[in-house]
Amino acid sequence: KVHVKLLQVLFILSVSTFPSTATKTALLNVDIQNCFVTNGTLPVPDGETIVPIINIILQGQQDKFDVIFNTQDWHPYDHISFASQHLGHDVYDVIDLKYNPHGDLCSTSTVNTSYSTKCSVVAHNVSQTLWPDHCVINTTDADFVSTLLTTDKTFIIQKGYNRKIDSYSAFYDNGGFTQTELHNRLKSFDIDTLFITGLATDFCLYWTAKDAKRLGYNVYVVLDTSRGITFQGTIDAVADMRTKGIHIINSTDVASALEDLNQSSYATTLPSNHILVPMVLVAFWTMLDSIVFE
Repeated sequence: KVHVKLLQVLFILSVSTFPSTATKTALLNVDIQNCFVTNGTLPVPDGETIVPIINIILQGQQDKFDVIFNTQDWHPYDHISFASQHLGHDVYDVIDLKYNPHGDLCSTSTVNTSYSTKCSVVAHNVSQTLWPDHCVINTTDADFVSTLLTTDKTFIIQKGYNRKIDSYSAFYDNGGFTQTELHNRLKSFDIDTLFITGLATDFCLYWTAKDAKRLGYNVYVVLDTSRGITFQGTIDAVADMRTKGIHIINSTDVASALEDLNQSSYATTLPSNHILVPMVLVAFWTMLDSIVFE
């Protein structure tokens, strides 16, 4: 006769490690670079004033974030978004860029660069605001603001380095043709929730938050850690983010939001790992204790 104590041990091992449903969070700081603050090439009004607020979040809550990503606008000198590349156009003009089905930039009456091509078929029209030359690769203008704190779990995501198309979002270029590495990096850390700060509210932060929500992340925009280029554009962007289910909070709400997320994930995990499992274990143990194999 063989007692089934071995089966009891195996059962304990099988139920002792259930998959965790704990929330995994990332702080995403968008384009906090010299080019977007005072004395930069494309200064966002009061852009530098967000840095001390973000630093307070980092000092108080960095242990609550599983990872931190800083995005970096990173343009070649002849980028298509620069007004200097379009004769007859001025900064802040808006033009249409045309692309073929493969995502190649088409030559038109207003676009004739060394990297555009004659297209037999136009598949995509992308609206482009023309900007001053800014955040050019390997210039101090493109460097991060020096007072922004970093940690040993801070990583950099560069965007906008394809000269043929702009990339407001930290996830995709403006045509949606190619994806940056951000989504895959977040997935590698099992991140499901993002807290987003940075510049500018009505452009790169806005596009990043929209894409994050569309990709299935739970998104919090920390509004007082962002500044917009235009007042109305910022109002419209915030309103649209709210309609898309993006949480709009202030820096003073971050700690409580993180705590609520942790409590919620603990409550979700608790019934399976702390109540249901012991009940099943006791019942099955009792049954096994009465079983003997011949």
